[in-house]
Amino acid sequence: MLSIDLTLPIVMAMFLVFAVLMNMVFFGPVTRALAERREFVARHQAEAAAALAKAQEIQADYDTKLRAAQMQAAETVHGALREAETKRVAMLEQVKAEVGQEIETAKASIRAERDRAIATLAPQVSEFGDTIKRKVLAGAPALTSTGGHDA
Repeated sequence: MLSIDLTLPIVMAMFLVFAVLMNMVFFGPVTRALAERREFVARHQAEAAAALAKAQEIQADYDTKLRAAQMQAAETVHGALREAETKRVAMLEQVKAEVGQEIETAKASIRAERDRAIATLAPQVSEFGDTIKRKVLAGAPALTSTGGHDA
């Protein structure tokens, strides 16, 4: 049946030697490798989280700067449009003034030419009137002799 001999202590000693050897050869390196792996993953997760936070910060900064740049561009465009409109109105007023001045100059020139023409033609009109009057009067005695003022 059961005999107690040196087999049990030898098996136990072999088991302990085997456990120590397995711990040194297999379990220790595997445990270290798993710990290193956990540390590696944790470190890279922390780095990834930091990089994500940094990327989100950069994105937010980019969005803010982009909105500011768009607003500035819109203000610049509106300013340029206002300035162009102001210049257009000023140029239009200047052109209107110049045209008005040219019209007044042309009217004055026309009046002066008309006055000159009237002054030049007035003596001729008087001569023509005298000539017409003489011709009409020269023909008038013939009318009176045939017309019958004698009766």
